[in-house]
Amino acid sequence: MNEIAGILVNLGAPDAPTAAAASAFLREFLSDKCVINLPWPLRFLIARKASKNRAQAYAQALEKIFVDGRHPMKSSMDALAEKVERLCGFPVRASYRYGGKNISQTIVELKRLGAERFAVACMYPQSTLSTTHSAKLKIAEAMGRNRYALAREYFDNPLYIESLACGAARGCECLMVAFHSVPVSHDKDGEYRRQCAETARLLAQRLGARKSCVAYQSQMGKGTWIGPKADEKAGELASGGVKELTVSPASFACECSETIDELGGKLRGVFLESGGQRFNLLPCPGASDAAAKLAATEQGSTDAATAIMTTDTHKKASYL
Repeated sequence: MNEIAGILVNLGAPDAPTAAAASAFLREFLSDKCVINLPWPLRFLIARKASKNRAQAYAQALEKIFVDGRHPMKSSMDALAEKVERLCGFPVRASYRYGGKNISQTIVELKRLGAERFAVACMYPQSTLSTTHSAKLKIAEAMGRNRYALAREYFDNPLYIESLACGAARGCECLMVAFHSVPVSHDKDGEYRRQCAETARLLAQRLGARKSCVAYQSQMGKGTWIGPKADEKAGELASGGVKELTVSPASFACECSETIDELGGKLRGVFLESGGQRFNLLPCPGASDAAAKLAATEQGSTDAATAIMTTDTHKKASYL
């Protein structure tokens, strides 16, 4: 029986490519105060209206990416957890901030296996209010008085950079490192942009890219969002004479509609229609050996075990 168990936390996804499932997932996501920072009554109304309005389009995007009835993120997360469990020697489970198999349910499952202390890693390389901070708040709430250690963001970890580089040709003509955009109000101190820039610098260096840039995808709604926009940047590069573009979806641990449809479909179309000739989309780290080694290092390091063992009950510890 293992007293220590690991949890890999990702955003989550609808359980089915239907409007009903998409609406329910969006409503929970948009109701989070870390996503829409407004008083509850107004946030509730916005979440209800927006989830209803976007449900059909989201469901159609999901239909394009579901494989064997499952969202690719969940299949990839399960495979990653299995690999990490083999490397660490204690139970490891995938869990989600929104939707099914949430953090509380995962803790209950692992406690039934005898777990008393938890090593937790959020699968968000760069830190933002609406992803990392939200997950940490939910983890703290769900853990209650359980002991746990929480891994830091891994935007500059060499194993993460290596996992992004998998499948890429060294010396590519032009590298675009694409990150999920957030409202400027979510990044007032510029820390998210700094982390993104460092990830891009390290990856361009690792690949020996002759030219590289940072761009942001998935801007939505009103307000000012971090840019430049990925589609505008791709069109600009193609119009400026770039014939081959390699894109890294560096915000995402696993494939999802933003990587498969938005980058692999729409962004590809913009680049080719603007005069580009070859578009290469790199895979997400997923359950690759490099990604598993990274997660296993987070889950099973001596520092992590020590932090869990020595942390006072109901308090968290950071490591790495």
